[in-house]
Parts: sequence; structure tokens; C-alpha cells
Amino acid sequence: MQEESLDRRARKKAQTRREVKEAAQRLFAERGFEAVTIADVADEADVAVQTVFNHFCTKEELYFADRTPWVDGPARAVAGRRPGTGAVATVQSWMAHQVMAYPAMIGWADRRQYVDVLQASASLRVHERELLRRCEHQLSRALHATWTQQLEGDVPNLRLPADLISGVLVAAGRVMVVEQRRLAMGPEPSLTRRAEVDGLTLGAIEAIGLGIQLVAARPDAPLALQLVAGLEKDAPPDEDVAAQFVPGHDGHDGHDGGAGAA
Repeated sequence: MQEESLDRRARKKAQTRREVKEAAQRLFAERGFEAVTIADVADEADVAVQTVFNHFCTKEELYFADRTPWVDGPARAVAGRRPGTGAVATVQSWMAHQVMAYPAMIGWADRRQYVDVLQASASLRVHERELLRRCEHQLSRALHATWTQQLEGDVPNLRLPADLISGVLVAAGRVMVVEQRRLAMGPEPSLTRRAEVDGLTLGAIEAIGLGIQLVAARPDAPLALQLVAGLEKDAPPDEDVAAQFVPGHDGHDGHDGGAGAA
């Protein structure tokens, strides 16, 4: 009976959270982010203001709730890939899938509205950058963990290549998404321009993995980087993992997903 009561309370809590989130995001879409207050959200969801805060600390958290699978997507790709596949290669492929899916995704009315509201709010853009830093941190931890496991023990200074590689990968993904967003929301680009951006996207992401190998081959390369390069050399991506959570993949409509951010 006690377990049943706990389950019932957990379901009720999850339902309330969902109703508050949906009410808030509906108001943000209708009025814009800045014009909506927490009191407005509470009224719309028919709950007390404190109930909103019990589930979400800030308005920004409400706006992004369940809309940012890309924050932990790269780290999940590293942790979930099959043995024998490369961590870096899998993340590179994951990012390429996400960025290349962006033009189609931005064509959906609800996602276009999501971006319009985001771009109109300075506080949302600041929060989005915080989410990107979280993405970078989680990816670094995942890389460090998988390399430590593969090397059967911690290696001095292994954290540094994990931080550097995650920083470069996340920054490259962000820049490419911004450019895809600019194309998608501006005048219809020429086929040549679209091909240029797509080619640069894939080329820039691929170059990161090649760069690791080039730097590691230098005589003065740090041991940690040499070891990482050895683990990653010629290791293929896990394409099944890389394609997960991409809009349209396996019936996922991408309403609350897609690549990050500006």
C-alpha cells in the first residue's frame, strides 16, 4: 500500500509538472517570453505560484524544459556506443546528423515559433549559452570516463584532452547550427550556397578528429593525447547511436528536440 501511494504521488507530481510546462510554453508562444510572468503561468495551469517554483526554478528553465536533448546527447552517444567504435567519431557523427537535420526541422511551425521567441529574448539566449557549457562539461566527463576505462586506469592529464576536444566539438556544432539557422530563417538560399554550408559543416566536424591525430603525431605531443589518439585512430562511429534523437528518426517528430543553439 505504501509503494502504491508513493507511485500515485509520483504520477501526480509528474502530471502537474507537465501541465505547468505546457501552460507556460503555450503562453510564451502566444505572448513572447518577456511578457509572461510566473503568476500568468500559475493562472493558466490553475495552480499556485509556489507550485510552479516547486517544479521550475526560473522562467528560463520553464521555456527550455524538455526541449534540449542536445545538452546530454553527445555524452549519451559516447556512453551508449558499441565496443570497437570511436568515442570522438561517434560524437562527430551525432553532431553532423543534428546539424544537417536542422533545415527541415526549422520548417515546422512550432519549432520556428520556438526559435523566434528565443531570438527575441536576451535572457533566453544567455540561458542557452549556459546549456551549451553544460553540454560541453558532460561530454568532457563522458570522454574522460570512456578513455579511463579503455586504458584500464586513470592517466595523468587525461582530463585536458577531454576538455579540449569537447570544447572544440561543441563550439563547432554551435557555429554550424547558427549558420544553418541563418540560412533557414532568411531568404531561400541558392543550391550552391546550401551546398557550401553543408560541405563546410561536414568538413569542419571531420577536421576535428583529423586534427587530434596530427597533433598527437608530433614528437612533443603530451602522453595523454598520444594515448587518446591511439584509442581513436581509425575507430568507426556507431552510426545507430549517432542517429538517435534526430528529428524524424524512428518517428520522432523533433518538437522538443533538435540541435542546439545560438
